[in-house]
Amino acid sequence: MNFIPSYKNSFRILKGGKISLVVSSFLASTTLTFAAPSGGVVTSGSANISQNGKVTDITQSTQKASINWNKFNIASDETVNFKQPNSSSITLNRVVGNEKSIINGALNANGQVWIINSNGVLFGKGASINTSGLLATTKDISDADFQAGNYKFTGNSNESVINLGTIDVVNGGSVILAANEVKNEGTIKAIRGKIHLAGADEYTVNLNGNSLVNLIVNKGVLDALVKNSGTIIANGGEVYLTTNAVNELLKGVVNNTGVIEANSLAGITGHVELFAHGGTANIDGSIIAKDGFVETSGKEFTFNDAKIEAGEWLIDPVNVTIDDSLATAIETQLNNNGDVTIKTETSSSTVDTSNNENGTDGNIYVNSEITWNTAQKLTLDAYNDIFINKSITATNAAGQVALYYGQGAVENANTADYYVKAPINLKAGDNFITKLGSNGNAITWTVVTDAATLRSTIDADKTKNYALGANIDLSTVSATNNWNPIGTNSDQFSGKFDGLGHTISNLHINNSSKDYIGLFGSTSTTSLIKNLHLTNVDLEGKNFVGGLIGYGRGDVSNVSVQGKVKGNDYVGGLIGYGRGDVSNVSVQGKVKGINNVGGVLGTSNSGDYDQFNSLQHLISSVNVTGVGYSVGGLIGSLGISNLSSSYSVGSVKGDSKVGGLVGSANSASSTKSTNIKKSYATGSVSGTSEVGGLVGNLSNAKLENSYSSNSVTGTSRTGGLIGHGSSTDITNSFYDEETNTAVMVDSVLGKTKAEILTAFTGKTGWSVGGGAAVAGYEIALLPYLTSVTKDADKSGVTTLFAGGMGVDGDAYTITNWNQLQNINNANILTKGNFFSLLNDLGATTTGYTIQVKNGATLANDGKGWNPIGYFKSYSDQSLFAGNFDGLGHTVKDLFINRPDDQFNGLFGYIDNSTIKNIGVVNANIQSNNIFGGVLAGGVLNSTIENAYSTGILNISVDDNYWGTAAGGLVGILNNSTINNSYSTVKTTGISKTGGLVGYLSNSSTINNSYATGEVTGTGNNIGGLVGSNTSSSVTNSFWDTQTSGQATSAVGVGKTTAQMQDKSTFDGWDIQEDSTIAKGTPFLAWQKSGNGYTKTWVIGTKGATPPTPNPVDPKPQDTNKGVERIVRSIANQTATTVNLPNMETSTTPNNSGRNTNISFSQGENQMLVSRPIEGQATKRVSLSEARQMQIQNGGSSEEVIVPLSNSSIIQLIDGGVNLPSGVEQEFYLADAKEEK
Repeated sequence: MNFIPSYKNSFRILKGGKISLVVSSFLASTTLTFAAPSGGVVTSGSANISQNGKVTDITQSTQKASINWNKFNIASDETVNFKQPNSSSITLNRVVGNEKSIINGALNANGQVWIINSNGVLFGKGASINTSGLLATTKDISDADFQAGNYKFTGNSNESVINLGTIDVVNGGSVILAANEVKNEGTIKAIRGKIHLAGADEYTVNLNGNSLVNLIVNKGVLDALVKNSGTIIANGGEVYLTTNAVNELLKGVVNNTGVIEANSLAGITGHVELFAHGGTANIDGSIIAKDGFVETSGKEFTFNDAKIEAGEWLIDPVNVTIDDSLATAIETQLNNNGDVTIKTETSSSTVDTSNNENGTDGNIYVNSEITWNTAQKLTLDAYNDIFINKSITATNAAGQVALYYGQGAVENANTADYYVKAPINLKAGDNFITKLGSNGNAITWTVVTDAATLRSTIDADKTKNYALGANIDLSTVSATNNWNPIGTNSDQFSGKFDGLGHTISNLHINNSSKDYIGLFGSTSTTSLIKNLHLTNVDLEGKNFVGGLIGYGRGDVSNVSVQGKVKGNDYVGGLIGYGRGDVSNVSVQGKVKGINNVGGVLGTSNSGDYDQFNSLQHLISSVNVTGVGYSVGGLIGSLGISNLSSSYSVGSVKGDSKVGGLVGSANSASSTKSTNIKKSYATGSVSGTSEVGGLVGNLSNAKLENSYSSNSVTGTSRTGGLIGHGSSTDITNSFYDEETNTAVMVDSVLGKTKAEILTAFTGKTGWSVGGGAAVAGYEIALLPYLTSVTKDADKSGVTTLFAGGMGVDGDAYTITNWNQLQNINNANILTKGNFFSLLNDLGATTTGYTIQVKNGATLANDGKGWNPIGYFKSYSDQSLFAGNFDGLGHTVKDLFINRPDDQFNGLFGYIDNSTIKNIGVVNANIQSNNIFGGVLAGGVLNSTIENAYSTGILNISVDDNYWGTAAGGLVGILNNSTINNSYSTVKTTGISKTGGLVGYLSNSSTINNSYATGEVTGTGNNIGGLVGSNTSSSVTNSFWDTQTSGQATSAVGVGKTTAQMQDKSTFDGWDIQEDSTIAKGTPFLAWQKSGNGYTKTWVIGTKGATPPTPNPVDPKPQDTNKGVERIVRSIANQTATTVNLPNMETSTTPNNSGRNTNISFSQGENQMLVSRPIEGQATKRVSLSEARQMQIQNGGSSEEVIVPLSNSSIIQLIDGGVNLPSGVEQEFYLADAKEEK
């Protein structure tokens, strides 16, 4: 068995005051007979073993000696001394018995001591180890290999090595603790030495005299664990906590929650390495290596507020995400004058970097801001890609950022990149460095930070690499605000420019007579511009005019432009004329010109049939106007280029060759075609001739997997997709004939939205709605480009729910009426998904006016809510199948008026479903068709539990077989169950109508439920709880005979109102009382979830007021007439006349044949009355019972006094009382209320 890290004993107090000692599982299998090492036999070398009391001395005369011991333990009061020739001498102690080595005493040596025990080694809290070297392991080595210096350890032991004590190694020696599981909870110290805690199955130790050269893990072990929660000190030395061999993926774990210290000492650099090869490194506690080096690495990496202090810190997992906690630690290290390197590796052991094989891991994600104020360097060294999702800021003039990407392959053909989605803020100078590929050269970029020097710095050398370290406003560069473009056609910019995610604003040029207009006038084939944003652009030039570049021969990526661009020929929102690759760009605004005018590029043409321009992920939200030819929403003229995964949503106006995406696509070669793939356009298009929703003219070009959805108008050659071109060059591409209803020359390519969705389903790069793969379930009216289309540009894309994946444990979440209605989606309704209601829904919740009611008008053409799940006929039905958990929330103010529909309710008809923890409150449901319930019209093979309903249900139709099937909660319950639910709904039907369920059918059950609502019907089978029952059962379920107006029910037990408010009625339920809640019928505990209830049901017991008597016709009283009442004692047969005082005229008199309501207070909450009270449950009691109650409440045992009014009494004597004619001798126990 493995050692257990918790070694402390604990005590359990037993009955009778006895104390039980609970021994830890580590010690439970260990013989608790500590003694000095015993049974020692020297098996190689020369050594003498002597013992004197509690001291054992091993005197070694050779440089190496090995001893086999039967056991090797040291008790707390024992000492073992090794006397060796020198500090490089080694004594190998091998335990061949079956006991763990438990060392709680002192072990001293002037040389090295190795302890090998496959049963495990424990250095207890009392252990004090003082040597020039220590190795403790569960793996073995032969004497021959030992003597030959071949220190390779192997073995099958699964046991552990644990230190709870103090290990102090001197003379620059080493400490090695190696096993499948290694833990340090004590102190290990090796100044100028090396400390290795290794989780390994096989490993090799290389020594140079007393110095450890290295420890190599040859074979890892599954689930190896190395943990430090104590203190490790190796100043001027090295500390290694490692698991698994480099080429194995065995998920080892390295944990640090303690203190590791390896400060540089006397010129010797301290080194700390925590490396879980292929596993997880959990970093907490403190790692201090002042002026030294720290590496924390693993395939997975977690960081928990650890304190790291080092001259350099390398973070080296397979993937790393810099979150808030890790960012804080990085900032601390940088601000303490220490560099930080974050390096990722691959999880694969078979990647061949010579063939540019990058593997699938090795990314770095900056997901939290990093800021520091020192002259330190942050290096992100990624096996693959780097994603800057949050800003990085170095406020010191010498602070640097280095991005090394694609380090898992050589530079040539390496596709890795760094993606700047948030700014990298740096001071001016050579403060930004990049490197692509393992053999690539590091590139130093000159950082520019202000408008005044932007152009002058670049003009000084247009061949260098420049980066923008801050946002720049160009409105102040000159009095006229007229920018002079960087580079001319004769002196092109040939370097690289990285905006580092920054913005240049207010770029203004007004020179209609000048060519090559843009931020850059002209760039060469070696140029690269990336990670830059231009806002409030306002440019006007002659020819070759673009927001970024007038004439661009190089590449552009991750750039956005917003503003206005105007010119004559070759005019584009981004580039006027482009001969290079362009990717991940977007343009917003207006573009105007004459010919070759486009929202992004006026013209794209590489000019080389062997080198087509690559254009991908281009987005245009530009209104484009050109008075001549080749005018496109995205590109005016597309020459020798390949366009893919791009779209345009702006309007386009031109004369000829006008397209929503591309005006003219023509490679000018009959053998090498321009290609347009995976692209679309949705903006309106108008022109004269060759006008197309997507492309105006398609010649020597091919179109594949693309579409248009827009209005298109033209005089001649006008098409919904293509104005002019050959259909043989078009594959799986269409136009939306629902949006464009005009007659088109390419009408054969017209399809409905649904048909287009179908045509693009399964096509790479397209999404037809993410469906169940997207949290909340996504649907779309038209396809969109995966990871390209902006959310605002997605046509008819809706996420059905607030979140969740629709499975158990991650349900689709619902927060408004629209999402609730979305359960009816055909892809959802019958799929067995899970749903959770996160909040109450009511009249002010989003979607109410759309789904239920708008003012006085019901939604959905006056029908109100559309129930979830429906049944129109056996050939037209779709029942809800799923699991709906209201989570203790309510759906309020539900209105339905569907005269012709069956199955009305919040849910229409459900099958194989569960609905629970929900209340439908203040509903109003009207229908002239059968099957209605406020929660559900029909329930089949399902369960309803912990639910309730209130409101009105009115079903005004009857069926010869089904009846009305109207119920306050459920209309028809078929082979289903209702548990712990109730309804107070006023239910009206004709037949088979009940307060809870209308029709109970086919082995259904109702348990622990009730109904109190008024139930009315003009036909048969009207019941307070259930209208009609067929082969079903009810347990512990009730209805109120008074409030329902129904004395009978198909099943269930009728109770008076008072009984329905008495906890004893519900003795079989999971119910508790609450004296702070007014007395009433039970409610579900989740209805008051904050009250700490532990039961399903709660009933209030707070005192109530007396009932109001049934009204009688008042008759004037003669205030002067005495009232004679004869009380005859059975005991003495004497009559007594009691003269009563005058009664108030407002007092109800006694009428012949009716009981006068007399009452007697019986405790806090009950009184005695002479007749039942309408609307309240009462209990008939005898005189003797009344006397007993009087006694229990502190009254006399001889008499019971019952007040007739505030000022008169009648005495009831044991044996009975004789009252006037027509008055019965009956008394009832009722709720006590305040008397008037």
